[in-house]
Amino acid sequence: MTNDQSDSSEQQDSTNSTGVEVQTSTIRELLTGKELTVPDYQRPYTWTPDNVRQLISDIKLFSRSYDEYRIGTVIMHEEDKTHNLVDGQQRTVTFAILLNALQNRFKISEDKKISAHLQIVSNPTTVSNIQANEQAVERAINNWDDTYAQQFYDYLWITVKCLS
Repeated sequence: MTNDQSDSSEQQDSTNSTGVEVQTSTIRELLTGKELTVPDYQRPYTWTPDNVRQLISDIKLFSRSYDEYRIGTVIMHEEDKTHNLVDGQQRTVTFAILLNALQNRFKISEDKKISAHLQIVSNPTTVSNIQANEQAVERAINNWDDTYAQQFYDYLWITVKCLS
């Protein structure tokens, strides 16, 4: 990108000198229409409700002041039409939990929900932390009025971006 080009909200693609495709993606683009897998060799999902509350707090803070919130890098390796999450699985799983809870709150039809299929190795730590975080998210969003919940959902779904 040259200095006179601006970063638009659309997905930006480039291929670096190693042939690796790099793009800026919204959470919606990351989680829509893909078969996502957390490979066996990855560590368990270890985020706790404290991590989730901090992420929600950060998003709330940034949504008041910034048109865009970047969460860092998500690295995927494509294999047989499956996208293996190599880096960024903690955030990606947490965003899926948040979006699923908000989509359930708004009774979004199944055909309009997150369409990515996220397959996670079900070890006891991962299962326990996902369940605890689903409960923490439910408690948090149940305290929001519908207008704020919709604004948070829109910001998360459309404005939060990652480098993938």
